[in-house]
Amino acid sequence: MYKATATIYVVSRNDSVLNFSDLQVGSELTSDYIKVFEMWEVHEKVISNLDLDYTYTDMASMLSVTNTSDTRMLDITVTNPDPEEAAAIANEYADVGAKYISEKMKTDEPTLMSSARVPENPFSPNKAKNILLGFVVGFVLACAVVVLRTMLDDTYKSADDIPAWSCWHRSRWPMLANSRKRKASSSAAPSGLPMMSAAVWVVALGGKHETAEDHKISGSGLCGK
Repeated sequence: MYKATATIYVVSRNDSVLNFSDLQVGSELTSDYIKVFEMWEVHEKVISNLDLDYTYTDMASMLSVTNTSDTRMLDITVTNPDPEEAAAIANEYADVGAKYISEKMKTDEPTLMSSARVPENPFSPNKAKNILLGFVVGFVLACAVVVLRTMLDDTYKSADDIPAWSCWHRSRWPMLANSRKRKASSSAAPSGLPMMSAAVWVVALGGKHETAEDHKISGSGLCGK
């Protein structure tokens, strides 16, 4: 999108001397002049003069009339995807608006201080700003993902992270896995012997049936340092 701006001066007299009353009236009239550019008659005249294929709503949406503080100048800005059309419309609004003010308000016609030039560069989208914004958003999202994954990660990173109560169970995982394999195998028990519980086999084979009480955690225990 491109922006083009034309500027008109509110007070315009044939006399070369302006008194305080003229300046005060000019300041008060700026609001009235801004309102003039919102009237459909002004939009219609601009559309007709430039043979534009726009509605009043379209024209109003692309037009902006502002008054800089402590001045008697009106900036007539037009936003349009075509830079040449933006400048043409802004200049036409300045001309039509000034004449409409003089005719309807019975006052001196505002002076065109600066005509709109064809803009060379678009004001939107701003590539540099978008790239910087994308980098910032990407960085924030990356940080959020890292923090979220860290908060939801409940895996142990070192031996110090393992709770003491889980040490005895962790020490028995390999034994349990081997026991399941022996049960699944056809040679899980000696041929011809009746099926017995794991505890009975341990006793029968001369082993010791251990419990969690036999592995209370101490400073030099299984999970101790």
